[in-house]
Amino acid sequence: MKIAGILILLMALFAVSQSPAIQVTINSNGVVVVQLDLWADEGLNVIKLPVTPIPESITVSIDNSTLIPIYENGSLYVFSPTSGNLKVDYLANISARDGVFSFEAATGELIRLTLKPEIILLSVPDNLVNFTYVGKDLLIEFYGPERIEYAVKNISASTLVISTGSVTTTTTMESPSSAVTSTTAMVTTSTPIITMSTETKSSVSTTTASIPLSGGEKGAWNQSYILTSLAIVVLVIASVVLILRRRGGRPAPFESGLSGIDLEILRLIKDSGGSMMQGDLQAVLRLPKTTLWRHVRKLEKLGYIEIIKEGPFNRLILIRDFE
Repeated sequence: MKIAGILILLMALFAVSQSPAIQVTINSNGVVVVQLDLWADEGLNVIKLPVTPIPESITVSIDNSTLIPIYENGSLYVFSPTSGNLKVDYLANISARDGVFSFEAATGELIRLTLKPEIILLSVPDNLVNFTYVGKDLLIEFYGPERIEYAVKNISASTLVISTGSVTTTTTMESPSSAVTSTTAMVTTSTPIITMSTETKSSVSTTTASIPLSGGEKGAWNQSYILTSLAIVVLVIASVVLILRRRGGRPAPFESGLSGIDLEILRLIKDSGGSMMQGDLQAVLRLPKTTLWRHVRKLEKLGYIEIIKEGPFNRLILIRDFE
């Protein structure tokens, strides 16, 4: 209790005052990656995370130096040896029910949400500020708090929960068999609100919409106009998707929010013939054991490596291409 009281006092004294830049990406396989970019002061910094994380996936760095964070009750406590640009990267804890995946954006700050072409958004955020296409991805900007619900083409609820490693008690999973059926029906029969095929960009570039708002106009713009515009975009995209499916369109390659350390780990394993002992990897990278383990677990959850126990040691095997 005394420690909790001290942490609360320190939070009031040293909390980060600058609003972070929040980037949330729903990847092709439904994994949600959250990235924060903000200024940290020397000493203790307290960061309120916008989306509930998988704690072991959290990585924090400042000026390319890895820091060890403490996560408790939605807040991240980071002691920084110097002031500078702080980057926080983690996987969101996702709920799944009847083929619908969801997460809560609890912050009232501006959130930039990127959707890969395989993602079907099932609702439009109330405080929508802007939406546009960046390459083949759909970028939505909105103010929270907001509950984001989505479906993933050709991926069942059980598959997504296993792939993210979200096995904590906060993840809801009901009737995997019915979830598979429900997801399939959602993709094939119901009208998606916002989605885009992997090969659609050149065909529907004229339907890209951008609706920027000034600060004083947020929440006061004409919502019926926005919903009408979205409906037009959806109808055009749905038509093109059906045409491309008949022509054998292929899904986009897997993309993830990998950090520099993640990529270095994967390159070292690949250069070692696709297999490497965790102890040897630590000797090369000279990272603390806990820091290296967080990155290894993150790469396992994203499906890049497999961890094989050999007695008391771990062997890391590369099972997915990352380049």
